[in-house]
Amino acid sequence: MTHRNIELQVALPKVSEVAKIHQQLQQQHLNQQGLFEQVMQQKAERDLQRPVSPDENRAVANQEGQSGPRQRNRNEKRRKKERQQQETKHPYKGKNVDFRV
Repeated sequence: MTHRNIELQVALPKVSEVAKIHQQLQQQHLNQQGLFEQVMQQKAERDLQRPVSPDENRAVANQEGQSGPRQRNRNEKRRKKERQQQETKHPYKGKNVDFRV
């Protein structure tokens, strides 16, 4: 039996353990991906088979913000405030970048 460094005596058995764990993780990831694809296909098929009624269209439209003038007014104020925050200029940063060498 040849004399090896202690590091090699410990590292070599660990390599096989790590490889085994890595293989299991890859397999688990592939299984999850396949399951996710199956679920999404089933959901798409159910959505295609289910007829959409006019009542559902109205409910979706109401949820999207067509609820009344108060809601629209709040949304406009919020959007205006967001625009103002985006337009404020940073006190230390400039507008131009000098790329000359």
